[in-house]
Amino acid sequence: MKKLIMLLIVTSLTLSLLSCSQTPPTDGTPTPTTTGSQTTTDGATNETTHGITETTTEGKAPEKPTVTNAYYPISDAFSETPTRLLYVQTGVIRYYNKLTGEENIFCFDPLCKHKDHTTCIAHKFGMADSGIQSIEYCAYNNRFYALRGAQFCSFAFDGSDLKVEASFGEAGKFGSDKHGVYPYGGTVYLGVQGKYVYFMANQSESGKKALMCFDVESGKLSTLYHREDTHVLGYQVSENALYYNLSGEESGIYCAAPDGSNPRKISDEVFDLFHEGIFDGEKVYFLQVNDQDQHCIFSYTPGMDLFEEVTAFTTKTATRLLAVTEDAVYFTRSEPVLVGHTEGRFGTFDVTNDWSKIYRLDKSTGETVTVLDDITCETRMIHFTDDNGVIIVGGIYFPDEKKANSNDACFTAKLDENGMFTELTPLT
Repeated sequence: MKKLIMLLIVTSLTLSLLSCSQTPPTDGTPTPTTTGSQTTTDGATNETTHGITETTTEGKAPEKPTVTNAYYPISDAFSETPTRLLYVQTGVIRYYNKLTGEENIFCFDPLCKHKDHTTCIAHKFGMADSGIQSIEYCAYNNRFYALRGAQFCSFAFDGSDLKVEASFGEAGKFGSDKHGVYPYGGTVYLGVQGKYVYFMANQSESGKKALMCFDVESGKLSTLYHREDTHVLGYQVSENALYYNLSGEESGIYCAAPDGSNPRKISDEVFDLFHEGIFDGEKVYFLQVNDQDQHCIFSYTPGMDLFEEVTAFTTKTATRLLAVTEDAVYFTRSEPVLVGHTEGRFGTFDVTNDWSKIYRLDKSTGETVTVLDDITCETRMIHFTDDNGVIIVGGIYFPDEKKANSNDACFTAKLDENGMFTELTPLT
């Protein structure tokens, strides 16, 4: 009888585990996988990394998809590992498997119902959706780092081992609701480069933010810059340099070593949005208003300390940089389009899609073309995948006139040979 009961228990547990559709990534020390000429670590199980040469039954290596090398602003809320894209949609962490196209909630606990924000990891970093409090992956130690209100946190590749690395005004314990007291304010602009994690945090009652650096190898958190008479507007980071722009007593743009040492001024002019630009390995592309009061795209070339105007727009329309590839700059602009109406207590109101188009600026010719027109959601971020795919995250989704005001949405698209976005498909 006891054997029968034990057999039933084992069978029940086995069926329960098999019913879980998500395979948890491995944690701890992952096995390196060779991608092209580089060795990367991801910790994902049952996944094959692009770039590995595989032999077919005919003895020929299969064709590899064309990889689009793309770069994104620091405020981009995507986090990329060798096999996954992590992003936040409607306050919930989700992931996209770059190899299989699978999309799911980021929680690998088979007993979790993914509804309780106090227990499910997928609900604990809703403010990362803003971009300025984002989540980033560090390949150096296979961990994610995140900002949550006034707390600097980290967690393992599979969402476990969540801990607060530092606190700037909140209790050190990871509380369930305390982050709401500091909406978007305590810590902002998270970025990872090599073994360094950068972000900005309030270090005084005056509201002046400090530029912080966390060395994941030593576990040391350092203040790279903080003065009461100077504002740190933000920073940029490349493979071997750190850039930050200041306004106030020491205004200008500075360049330093990745650990913040040996700073030098590279520009007396304050480029307010330099820190929200995109470094593509050769130049930093950022937005600025020129001498003719035109909104335009500027570039900065490291080594030459050269700032140049790339293109100017004739209208003073707000612009948002989305991504930079080897040959193009992708952006969107505030151009309201009527998409429907919504009923309220005081009547019917027009609903507009303010960010309805995506543009592509050719680096060599300066030509600008529309690569996606009248998308049914407000474009906030895009991310290119290895198979010439594109993931588009929209702020507000407009399915039709009867449901003109709905939740945000996520779409996939294909990048054709002319750089146009085609085959737009809802991801969820």
